[in-house]
Amino acid sequence: ASALEYAHSHNIIHKDIKPENIFLTDAGELKIIDWGSATLNNAASEEGGYIIGTPEYMSPAQKHGDLVGPGADQYALGILTYLMLTGYFPYPPGTTAEQLLGDIRPSFTALQPDLAAVLARATAPTEDEQYPTITEFVRAFLHVLDAEWVFNAASEPISVEAGQVLT
Repeated sequence: ASALEYAHSHNIIHKDIKPENIFLTDAGELKIIDWGSATLNNAASEEGGYIIGTPEYMSPAQKHGDLVGPGADQYALGILTYLMLTGYFPYPPGTTAEQLLGDIRPSFTALQPDLAAVLARATAPTEDEQYPTITEFVRAFLHVLDAEWVFNAASEPISVEAGQVLT
């Protein structure tokens, strides 16, 4: 989340947040990799007639080839968060790529209502309905879990050691 916040503060949108693009180093640090699909904030998500991204994690704007901003990464992080919590995508079993590229909405009913509401807002169809920033999404998520994480300023991504208490 802090790496995305850092990228967004520099007007860079990753556009392909998914487990395969999050790397755990030997030192135990998480790194976001594969910035090949990244664009500047409010750039079209379609390049050369092709939509860039992975359907399971793509925001509605991205699926339609519209302008994308930080909300595209927030949407993907919301889907990824659900996947980490449950081991499943928030779509019905057997959902096809064509359906994912349509207007199917994720469902978070497998989670407690407060947590489902946080993920529903993070994956809202428009950026105006989402959290204003990734930081606000994470704060809402941690609040529901009765946890606290004070983010560093967006000037530098944070590093967390395994077992380290976040303050």
